Amino acid sequence: MVGHTATSRDNKDSLYYYPFNQTLFYNTVEGVGLNLRVRYSTTSDDFKTLSISPAVRYGFANKLFSANIHSSYIYDPFNAGQFFFNFGNDVLDLNNVGTRSLFFNTLSTLLSTNNYVKYYRSEFGEGGYQRELSNGILWTSYLSYARRTQLYNISYNHIFKAKGREFTSNNPLAPEGTPADDRSFLFPQSKALTFSTSVKFTFDQHYITRPTGKVYLPSAYPTLTVNYRKAIPNVFGSDADYDFASLDISKDKIRVGLMGYSSFKITGGTFFTKKALYFMDYYHFLGNQVLLSILLMWVVSTFCHFTPLVPIALF
Repeated sequence: MVGHTATSRDNKDSLYYYPFNQTLFYNTVEGVGLNLRVRYSTTSDDFKTLSISPAVRYGFANKLFSANIHSSYIYDPFNAGQFFFNFGNDVLDLNNVGTRSLFFNTLSTLLSTNNYVKYYRSEFGEGGYQRELSNGILWTSYLSYARRTQLYNISYNHIFKAKGREFTSNNPLAPEGTPADDRSFLFPQSKALTFSTSVKFTFDQHYITRPTGKVYLPSAYPTLTVNYRKAIPNVFGSDADYDFASLDISKDKIRVGLMGYSSFKITGGTFFTKKALYFMDYYHFLGNQVLLSILLMWVVSTFCHFTPLVPIALF
């Protein structure tokens, strides 16, 4: 459940294997699937670090194969200086915040007939840059290009099914009661060239300097992040055309007595122009269904009005 890291004797090279619960999954779009990922990291004598994360994904129901590589290069560990390069294809959450893990969605789909995550196909390439402009001010920028394709449900298996509950369409805008095998239109195959940039302000930021770089200490104050995103039309066939800006105020690890920690995030923003944007380009928010509530709901439905079903193959 926590993965495994193999490290060289000099601690300069490491290989991380992602855990099983992030490898085997089930959803109504791909059926049973495998998501195989590793992360290789190497650190030079001057503490510059290169990380490469290749991944392959395969859905046995839709027979869709995906492969991608995510990489980063920390060239200045004392000023959070990094380059990012990612390319390949993948099956992604239509909610671009990535609200639920593969493991969570597998449980909710198989145990309570709740296929919360809605998916689409993306073929992408992107590059980014990050650096601390001064202490407490972090600048990040990305340029990405993607071709997006709508996907549909094709697998409808479950272990238990609550009475009166059915799988929902992979189109999140489909009306309530739409059959799970719905093929309604959500967006055309589209291309988007997008520039994104943000500046994060951490007030009264303290840190410890070590030979390997900076170690940042928690600030007593919330952080402020200014974000801007621009879809550039008519370049490499890009269809999207919009301008979006937002402001975030957030704070992590707020001590709540013996209960542990809490956090918050407040966001406000707007699309200044929206000549052409698609569902995944909208601003999406985090959901509030948590694993505990899903398991509790399943227990209640199981013991109160459980509908037994004959076990069937999962793909």
